[in-house]
Amino acid sequence: MTVFKLKRIFQALLCLVLISSVVGCGGGGGGGGSPIIPPAEGTYVEAPNTVGTLATTQQVYSYSNTAANVSMKLPVQSGTTVNYLLTVTNRGTTAQSVQLVQETSLSGSARPEEGLRASLLTAEDAELLQMAAVKGRLEEKLRQDTINALRQSGGNLRASMRASNHANENEGDIVKMSVVADGMGMSYTTRNCKLARKTAHCKIFVDQDSFEGLSAVTGDYAVTSANLDHFVKEFETYIYPLLSGYYGPSSAVSPVYDIDKDGRLSILISPVYAKIGFAGLFNSIDMTPGATTNSNQRDLIGVWSPSSTKWSGAYWLAATRETIAHEMQHATNYSAKVYPNGVARTGISNYDSLLEEMWLDESLSVGVEARYRAIRGAAGKTTYYNSQTILDAAANDARFSYWTQTPQSVKVDSFSYSSNAFEHYGQKGLFNFYLFEQYGADKIRSLVQTTSTGVTNFSNVFGAGSFATIVKNWQYAVINEGLRSAPGVNFASIDQKYRYKTTMNIIAHKAVQFDAAYPQAFTSVQPGATAFYAVRQPSTISVSEYKFRIQSTEGQSIEINMMRLP
Repeated sequence: MTVFKLKRIFQALLCLVLISSVVGCGGGGGGGGSPIIPPAEGTYVEAPNTVGTLATTQQVYSYSNTAANVSMKLPVQSGTTVNYLLTVTNRGTTAQSVQLVQETSLSGSARPEEGLRASLLTAEDAELLQMAAVKGRLEEKLRQDTINALRQSGGNLRASMRASNHANENEGDIVKMSVVADGMGMSYTTRNCKLARKTAHCKIFVDQDSFEGLSAVTGDYAVTSANLDHFVKEFETYIYPLLSGYYGPSSAVSPVYDIDKDGRLSILISPVYAKIGFAGLFNSIDMTPGATTNSNQRDLIGVWSPSSTKWSGAYWLAATRETIAHEMQHATNYSAKVYPNGVARTGISNYDSLLEEMWLDESLSVGVEARYRAIRGAAGKTTYYNSQTILDAAANDARFSYWTQTPQSVKVDSFSYSSNAFEHYGQKGLFNFYLFEQYGADKIRSLVQTTSTGVTNFSNVFGAGSFATIVKNWQYAVINEGLRSAPGVNFASIDQKYRYKTTMNIIAHKAVQFDAAYPQAFTSVQPGATAFYAVRQPSTISVSEYKFRIQSTEGQSIEINMMRLP
């Protein structure tokens, strides 16, 4: 077994969930309290005023401390099952090992864990993770190439600067395009690309040249006429209306700048992308004014051609149409930042801050995929997901459930391909879809269309200082999503800001119960990231108060947020 596999198995085991109450296991029970277990060695504090605050449903208790151990007292309501939400955020600068430890011992406490909820990495997941890592290294290089080109153009940018006019291209034309040819962005290849479909809002090109033995026009993995018709229908029916109506400056204006005056987004299907190892790419250098090296000077996104038995047919169609929506958001976002109101932006002093920060840009792109799937599902469209054909839905994204295996691994306002990009995609996409549900489409459009970036952009749209509060509310929604049908939870009575409206089919929390053994493994919480817990008091408990400890051996700052559910 490889070190990589062992690492993933260990990470999965950190996500073991105690589900005795959920699956209705017998045994246990309450009873009187036993002597308090002494706190672990090291600094020890007791969080103040917990009992009074947490006696009221949906009253948020917040507390921060740098102690290695924080003790929490909870009120006990005998005869009623009570559920709490608990988040522990690492406010330190390095990873912290966090564990919950019982301090009030109850009869039945020695009962072992009775069930596990852990997903080990599948071969398919491993392939997708590798694809994400390759694309990540490439995107970081292409992003820097674009910034350098913009910096070099500097004050020479003009409002009238555009590329050659591509308005007269017709179906059947062969157009030469420059395509990045390696995962590091160091080489390009010139391709002969046939304009296979031209519609009101897009052009679809098919690469006519083979690449490393793979062809998009001949053999088992050729792009068919039916494939092209499918993409045309999806683009004109769902993708373009979504991006133009809710991400662009207005529904009457193309969401993408139109650098080449043809009024359409160019979409290239090429085996190069498949062989490099990713599903799609927006290379912003193609839309950078004045760029000459390797730039096609057209509004262009690229997607992969079929490449294997698995990545063909219905599976490939589903992944590719969602990728088109994903990459089109990147092109729309770039247009808004570099060409606000359709005019090339000039007078920039810091080109490194010109483009949207990656965490927010990717959040918007994964979020648009979810909205696209929801629209398709509402129209009765099916998709191929989890090896079966089902009704399409916002929740049909493997990255969402992948992040929930180790949710404490990444923080919201960061994005790194050096770690696990799949976790970032899943977290950011879930966060963005929550924003859409809670605050509406206009707020999402504003995030795209403003020229500010990152948390500053977020604060300008949602209000000064709003980011931290909204993230905390979303974190409660993440835990609650796994408690939709849990015993003792009145899900419909939970404040809407603390839950998803759409069923997202995720379980991100560790579940602990007063009278059962707590998970023994520590959870490694990365800086700025959060560990999620659902804490349950069974109805059989008879003590007046219950005490447990949040323990960390590193002694850095942690932030605790807790809520009692209705």
